[in-house]
Amino acid sequence: MKWVQESNPEFDTSLYKDLMDSVEGLRANFATEQKLLFDIAREHKNLREQIPFSFIAGGRPEIDVNLVTSTRSKEAVDYGVDDDVNLFQ
Repeated sequence: MKWVQESNPEFDTSLYKDLMDSVEGLRANFATEQKLLFDIAREHKNLREQIPFSFIAGGRPEIDVNLVTSTRSKEAVDYGVDDDVNLFQ
């Protein structure tokens, strides 16, 4: 029965740091993309409404940008506090 052995991989706590860096990077990328979409919609609206650009682009339809948010985020912005952080629910 020596050929049946348990093989547990070595676990290094630096994996958490790598995971944290990856998540933070993706969050920053997502936030940048959301800001970019919002800026594109704002500039499009300005071009449609301001003279002399409105003569050329005034008849174009408005760009519909759906920003991703959550109820919890809206409440945190309204009240200025976000205390309900529980990572392990």
